[in-house]
Amino acid sequence: MHLVDETLRLIRAGWLPFSGVVSPAVYKTLNCPQSKKARWFESAAPSGAALYQCLGCSRVCTLRDEPGMQARLPIYTPLPVIPRDDLPGLTAGEMLQRMEVLRWDQAAFVLNIGKSEFYRLVQEGALTRAGPERPVRVTSASVRALLDQRPE
Repeated sequence: MHLVDETLRLIRAGWLPFSGVVSPAVYKTLNCPQSKKARWFESAAPSGAALYQCLGCSRVCTLRDEPGMQARLPIYTPLPVIPRDDLPGLTAGEMLQRMEVLRWDQAAFVLNIGKSEFYRLVQEGALTRAGPERPVRVTSASVRALLDQRPE
């Protein structure tokens, strides 16, 4: 599963990005090979215990009440409201499975890049155009190939 899909899954389930400090001892305990790529999320269990999940690598580590995680202050911070129209109806993985051709915004969503980066990749030939007509559309196979080239 892609990092974008996993992030959306956690956020939809009520998890929040963890911005606190993680002790190096946590990574040592987990025998984490990629601590620099760690992307932690936190949630509260029904029992009130703090849960933490890392999406930094394919292992997707989960911790419960870990003393090496910086405690959050009990301050309410409202999250910004994202209009539903701005959210894609399909996950990145579903787009690649169901669609043979992607618009620039769909390909950019899957690749987690901006518009100018998308057009640069098309110009360089890293993304294959679906045809000469405008607007520019690319094959989902070329997007998949580019994702496969990226280090995890």
